[in-house]
Amino acid sequence: MADKLLFNLIDSGLRFYTEDSQQVVEFVSQQLAHYAKHHTEWRDKYVFLNPHHYTRNLVEDNELLEMIVIVWGPGQGSRVHDHANSNCWMAVLSGSVIESHYRPSQDGVPYMPGEEQPNDDGNIASAELVQVNQRKGSVGDVLHIHDRIALHAVHNASDTEMAVTLHIYSPPIRVVKVFDVEAQTAIIRTPGFYSVHGRPTGKQ
Repeated sequence: MADKLLFNLIDSGLRFYTEDSQQVVEFVSQQLAHYAKHHTEWRDKYVFLNPHHYTRNLVEDNELLEMIVIVWGPGQGSRVHDHANSNCWMAVLSGSVIESHYRPSQDGVPYMPGEEQPNDDGNIASAELVQVNQRKGSVGDVLHIHDRIALHAVHNASDTEMAVTLHIYSPPIRVVKVFDVEAQTAIIRTPGFYSVHGRPTGKQ
């Protein structure tokens, strides 16, 4: 299947480009853009719509990367979050999404991934975050993000239609920090999956 071939192609490319470089970013972006524009078999296997929250659906993974389809219902979006120093590529398969970038304000404590210490309640202190950029992705567009660029939040651009995005994370993300911009706090979360290899996990 095309999704498996795409995964293997990206895996080979990541192993060939051993350094984290612009060549890596461009290679993966090109492969995802081609897939997004020319393939639709994902519709029958990975599209699970939850009326209450976007769904994360695992396609393939190994020790180097994971490939995930995220389905965004009308108006659904994520909170501001990091990527645990992993590279993240997001290709738009259907609909359109808005990506907002956040960074610490000049008046706040600079956010340095990995240096925060949890409080007694499990929260971690966060700098005051401000939105510094926003961009829209439509079908065939590929957006890349890394913690050294910014934190981000993603939202479905439509209040009436769903959107579907394909994500590559390298290395795979096991924990993330999710931020409350107003409260200036963050909490550590372990991402889960609504489906794995096309089979629902029973988790919301």
